[in-house]
Amino acid sequence: DAVSGKLILVDDGADTLADGRSGSIRDACEPLPDDDAFADAIALIERGGCDFQDKLQRVEAAGAIGAIVYNTTGGPIVMNGDSGSAGIPAVMIGASDGQRLVDRLVDGAGIEIRLLAGVFLERSEQGNQMAAFSSRGPSLSEPDFLKPDITAPGVDILAGHTPDVANGLRGELFQYLSGTSMAAPEVAGIAALLKEAHPDWSAGMLKSALSTSAHDGIVSSSGNRGADPFEAGSGHVDPNEAADPGLVYDSDLFDHAAFLCGLRYPPFVAEDCDLLAEAGYSFSPRELNLPSIGVSRLITGDVVTRRVTNVGPAGTYQAEVAAPPGIDVIVTPSTLSLGTGESANFSVEFIGRGAGLDTWAFGELNWSDGERNVRSPIAVQPVTLRAPERVTLTGSGGSFPVPISFGYDGDYFTGIHGLRAAYIEQGFVDEDEANAFSFRFDDGVTVHMIDVPPDQLYARFALFDDSTDGADDLDLYLFHCPDNDCVQVAESGGFTSEEEINLILPEPGLYAVLVHGFETDPAGGGAGSNYELFAWSVGLGDFVGNMSVAAPSTVSDGDHYELDLAWSGLAPATHYLGALSHNTPSGIYSLSIVDIRTP
Repeated sequence: DAVSGKLILVDDGADTLADGRSGSIRDACEPLPDDDAFADAIALIERGGCDFQDKLQRVEAAGAIGAIVYNTTGGPIVMNGDSGSAGIPAVMIGASDGQRLVDRLVDGAGIEIRLLAGVFLERSEQGNQMAAFSSRGPSLSEPDFLKPDITAPGVDILAGHTPDVANGLRGELFQYLSGTSMAAPEVAGIAALLKEAHPDWSAGMLKSALSTSAHDGIVSSSGNRGADPFEAGSGHVDPNEAADPGLVYDSDLFDHAAFLCGLRYPPFVAEDCDLLAEAGYSFSPRELNLPSIGVSRLITGDVVTRRVTNVGPAGTYQAEVAAPPGIDVIVTPSTLSLGTGESANFSVEFIGRGAGLDTWAFGELNWSDGERNVRSPIAVQPVTLRAPERVTLTGSGGSFPVPISFGYDGDYFTGIHGLRAAYIEQGFVDEDEANAFSFRFDDGVTVHMIDVPPDQLYARFALFDDSTDGADDLDLYLFHCPDNDCVQVAESGGFTSEEEINLILPEPGLYAVLVHGFETDPAGGGAGSNYELFAWSVGLGDFVGNMSVAAPSTVSDGDHYELDLAWSGLAPATHYLGALSHNTPSGIYSLSIVDIRTP
């Protein structure tokens, strides 16, 4: 039967979710007031913040007999939920229709709604279309790694399932499920079959075979264009083609260890990384021998190298390039003649021809012997300029060449900010036995209130392993508290107490820095941990006089320079922070943070 009632706009009274993320008072992600406001009414709910079934359960508990969920952007989507999780009907509408209803209700208009029984939405499906929920690139942890790697079916997959589920419908031996949790085991199963067919293949070879043999007939989630590499990676997995890929891009433990040695906190001792460097391994992420090519900060003339191995019959492969718009791609050599088991190196050079700056562009490199196609996606982002994000130095005085490259023609100026010594507060935090952070000032959480003045360019809050009294795991949470209304802006929660939060152009005012005693070392002096909290800020016009730089004033596309950075007069046993701002005719483009410790 049809359901009719007055439309009521949800207000759960909370614009912050239980886990601290931003929410909306209209998302029904918190319990609603237990009154008659929704009795025999239709609830109007905003999408987002929590599962659809949670929203419906909350308005049903408040007396609603139906619900309308409106999208926050674009048209309606299909709402998913566990069978039997809600006892009221619901329909999804698009953002524009939803906002019109919200506006009328806020203006005090009364709206009567009638939800008809039957099918509210007809939808046609086409195969090989990216799911809207599928994660997209670029990779946040390392943008030079093109992610995702590959695509596999992951929407409404029917498969065997435990009848004893923690959440969902119990007693079923099969379920329809969607997500990476479906696509990933499919690819893992295909990899297992490939390993059975080729027991001598390494993990890198298996990954390469899967990636370079994938087909690219994938449609974006919008349905109106082909999916790009940040949506589908190399494309749709093709098991049969992967069994005979022709060429593979192999990488072993030492290749990956070299990449890890290039991280700020490598998981290896310095001596091991030195051995890898002496053996010729590159620490650059874009040089890792992956079956894709990613360059997140491209300057014309950049070169990437790769190595392929022939796992098929002897043959000659020709390079075929679909270049990113506005960029020439030069492959050297462009022909590879390889016997079975033979390997060869090649280089890929990128020359700018008017490509847009600071935006990603995509292409493809294909090695073909006329029968096999060894496809590698290309993702590059030409940038205005490239300079190190951080320069870490030691000493009370000295000099250092800071490399910088330019992707434009015009004026350039280097701004000097700092150096400033750290502001340090001593603290003690108890161990949180529950290992559960929330905004509080006790039970394993200690707060420090720090004021950030106006017109600051950069601020940092940090903990260090060598500034606690043991092998502790302390975490850091930052809240901005204007008018004593605190909103979380950042957090840092690694496996030790080496934590850091950085803000560029921070909002002025009071900040609450919360130290969480996730796990403390009793060997350091009993329960809890003594620590030092470090804080810095440098202003937009913060010239202290203890740092200088010599830099060009006019640059050209493709220029490479070394800025002559010098510092002097720093106090002993002190941790300083400063910044070089890289200014183009459009203003500040980027920063190089200068981090100096003195003995």
